[in-house]
Amino acid sequence: MQLGSGVLWGCKLHRLMINAVITMVLSYVFLSLGMKHLPLGISYAVWTGIGAVGTAIYRINYPATAGLSSNLHFSTLWNTLF
Repeated sequence: MQLGSGVLWGCKLHRLMINAVITMVLSYVFLSLGMKHLPLGISYAVWTGIGAVGTAIYRINYPATAGLSSNLHFSTLWNTLF
């Protein structure tokens, strides 16, 4: 099957959507667990920070999936700093 085939793309898209939903549900579960032991403001700040760092790591490791040239610049900045 070719890479551009609609069937292959549909299966891949379906799998990505399922992974996204599972990840979002787990994210909210962990936020609610954190709120049992920490105040709301701290829990939300940590939850948001983890999401921002996770997004940055994903965009650095998979720049072609984002489709933006800014990823290359951010990746270069990240490698320069660390």
